[in-house]
Amino acid sequence: MSQEQVIEIAGVKIALGEDLDQRVRAAMESGKYEEQETRALAASLRPDDVVLELGTGIGLLSAYCAKRIGSDRVFTFEANPELELRIRSTYRLNGVCPRLEMCMLTDREGERDFYLHKAFWASSASADAGAKRVVRVKARPLNEQIRRINPTILVMDVEGGEYELMQFIDLHNISRVVAEIHERKLGREKADWMIRKFYEAGFRINRELSEWEICCLDRQPAAETGSHLSLEEFLEGKWRLSNHWTAACFEELSALLPSGCRYALVDDDQWGSLQIVPNCTRVPFTENQGQYWGPPADDAAAMRELARMRAQGLQFLIFGPPAFWWLDFYAQFARHVRDTHQLIRHSERFVAFALR
Repeated sequence: MSQEQVIEIAGVKIALGEDLDQRVRAAMESGKYEEQETRALAASLRPDDVVLELGTGIGLLSAYCAKRIGSDRVFTFEANPELELRIRSTYRLNGVCPRLEMCMLTDREGERDFYLHKAFWASSASADAGAKRVVRVKARPLNEQIRRINPTILVMDVEGGEYELMQFIDLHNISRVVAEIHERKLGREKADWMIRKFYEAGFRINRELSEWEICCLDRQPAAETGSHLSLEEFLEGKWRLSNHWTAACFEELSALLPSGCRYALVDDDQWGSLQIVPNCTRVPFTENQGQYWGPPADDAAAMRELARMRAQGLQFLIFGPPAFWWLDFYAQFARHVRDTHQLIRHSERFVAFALR
């Protein structure tokens, strides 16, 4: 990698290789890659901390921590065998040597399937669609490593694998957590369950250092100052929507949609599969096996898709500002929706129909 372009992210040198996914490369070149995580660590790290990282990636965060508190205080685990050379290259570029082990941490010793994707960041222990191949990797008990290392900070980004880990993790003496909670992959129910588990263990989301889906959690923070989210605010409020357009109309949407309903938000998939309204189920439109399937080919295709999804229980169709163009471009479809179903809201914020 010596001939490759080298950039700096949060003071860490990273080699840009041709094998990088273009989205990741663009994020790195713009300085946005792992930006929220490094900001949280910059505010959280103390000289006497011990860091345990699950999901080394290309080694950025572990190198950042090692430069701050020393390599011997940073322990990192990565299951993807294809990343080892890149990780060690990152460490050499930065003159650090965190304690890296190439294995998966799970509930028991042995081996596990690991699903490799062309884009390294999508590889995970989950059998997701799109994996290029499956490899067997060494597995070691997570809680044994936690007791051995005795970390004060847990850094976790395992592409949805965090839900499995939260089933059995012993948080021991960990006082701070920086974690990516992959709600778009796992769904709202599992994301809410994980946050509840953290709160039951005494953690609270630091609102100043967090931005959904990346959370910095403090254990047993000092007296309430407004800097930490209550569990109710996280579960029922609009904090997790951040600056997304739905945040401005969260209360209106929540009042409009009855609890337990199934709705589709047509927004050109600009918010992935994130569940906007608590206690309701959002599905993409159009949809294929639960995933957004892009704009329909024509009006007829849009009408067929709506009929199919109605038969599967879809009750409301909502057009957000990013998809208002649908109402002009698919003029026949829009006319069909207006003539057949009940318009329940039409504003500059959104257009909503109850499906009859």
